[in-house]
Amino acid sequence: MPQEIAELYSSAEIRGARLSSLPSGLVIAAAGFLLLWRSGRWTEALLEFSQFLGNRLAKLAAETAGVALQLLLPVLGLVAALTGIGMSGILGTTGSSLLSGISTFAMTLILGTWLVLRIYPRARSEQAAAGGILPERLTGPARRTSTGLVLVMSLFAGMSQATEDLGYSETSQAYLGFIFIVLASAALHRIAGFYRGRNILPPAPAEDEAAPEESHYGRRVIALLAGLARLVSLAAPVLAAFGYLKAADALIFPACSTFFLLAGLSRAQNLVAQVFVVLNHGDARAASGLGATLAGGRRARRRSPSRPGSTTGRWPAVPVPMRSVGWA
Repeated sequence: MPQEIAELYSSAEIRGARLSSLPSGLVIAAAGFLLLWRSGRWTEALLEFSQFLGNRLAKLAAETAGVALQLLLPVLGLVAALTGIGMSGILGTTGSSLLSGISTFAMTLILGTWLVLRIYPRARSEQAAAGGILPERLTGPARRTSTGLVLVMSLFAGMSQATEDLGYSETSQAYLGFIFIVLASAALHRIAGFYRGRNILPPAPAEDEAAPEESHYGRRVIALLAGLARLVSLAAPVLAAFGYLKAADALIFPACSTFFLLAGLSRAQNLVAQVFVVLNHGDARAASGLGATLAGGRRARRRSPSRPGSTTGRWPAVPVPMRSVGWA
């Protein structure tokens, strides 16, 4: 890289053209780094302000906007920083290839970290425990392990982009990728272990107790997906060890992305349920009905209110905290 930069500025004509674009590029890059540095504080201030709003719908809108800005502002800052560095003209071929890998790494890390904090809200959110599937004692370890998995996926994405641009051989890329395959498999196996049936499924009801609520159906699906994730986490390193590195690569990382996507969609459904509750003036039964409908119409009808004179059917009592969205 130093040799390429020296060659770029060896000619007086080229040096003058590049130096003329340097100030504007540095200004844009500085603005991008400032946005990356301060965006977290700005969005936190918006979320704190939303707590003072009296109208539930306005509070919900402010919290949702704050959560969306937690992703949007860092992405805009990253794009501005990379654009400014590119406009400055201070990088050669090698530097541009490394910058491409760094941009892929940073973008994946920002998106993945944002999603992890939606799946496992921090304790400051009053609905962190109520909106999650895992018990509170496992939420912290699951958040840390998921963050580590996101870091591994981001490093692998950045490394793949940079080595491809720099012309590394497929064999070199495969051997470098083996390290990330093993790390990602270990992290995925640990996360899947948190979602074993004994951790997330309630005990079987007694004969005189009511049937499980609709949410138990979703928990069984999650336990099934966790078992599938464990199989994937065991199969990928075995394939890589026997030389099928491309097959292991094509198995573990798309699987991790799919599981993150499914978890994010689950949290998005929770947000829709919260909006539904607000629009129904805080009726918790509306959220229960919506969740049952999204989980499957047959179960929603099975848990409908009983007819007059019946003693078996009843609305499940599902507490829905209204102070915080839970999406945050």
